[in-house]
Amino acid sequence: MQLLIFFGLVVILAYAAHRWWTSEGEVTKRMLRGAAPVAIGEYPDGGCRRVDGELEILERELQAPLSGRRCAAYEIIIEESTDKDWRQVARDVKVVPFVLRDGSGRAIIKPESASLSIVADVHTCSGTFQDPGPRELALLDRLGLSARGLLFNRSLRYREGVLEPGERVAALGYGAVSADEEAGGAHHDGGYRQPGGRTKVTISGAVYLSDDPSVLSPGAHLPPPADLRGRS
Repeated sequence: MQLLIFFGLVVILAYAAHRWWTSEGEVTKRMLRGAAPVAIGEYPDGGCRRVDGELEILERELQAPLSGRRCAAYEIIIEESTDKDWRQVARDVKVVPFVLRDGSGRAIIKPESASLSIVADVHTCSGTFQDPGPRELALLDRLGLSARGLLFNRSLRYREGVLEPGERVAALGYGAVSADEEAGGAHHDGGYRQPGGRTKVTISGAVYLSDDPSVLSPGAHLPPPADLRGRS
């Protein structure tokens, strides 16, 4: 019996570790760590590179549902307490195009699909003895969820993370290089910035995004992932 219990625990732990390792946030961090950042002014036209820069709003901005902060992206996770653990019941994600600047140019980030690893820095909860606030209620209503169980409030916790103006963000994806009309126009040869102006890179398609300090800290990058090796 003890042996069966031991193997059962091993299976449970292995499953939990697999879910963590393959989660979007962890995959995103590994991809970004595997790509050393380049200056926007040195981004090769048509290449797949990572850039780090300070975020600016482009045209449209979002308002984070729980905190009301201005942002270009947000991620909210709602979990419900069970007998043994917390179970995710909803994930709310929105991203709009934005700008990253690094001093050598600007990158216009226009993801058609985005893989995110955003630090959750707002945490709230609701339960039997704590009614959800107006923002939590509005969020639940928009997602088609109820704060109430059969008799009492459901035990819920909410986590929110945002990519906001002034924040340093890493982005990895394929980009097209052009002269930046905002900076007076630069001449380009082979996709690289030439003297006389600054570079504009438009990164679109599938993009990996993160504001995690473990990704952005100096020396955080690892050897490139297999699916990025050999790419231009």
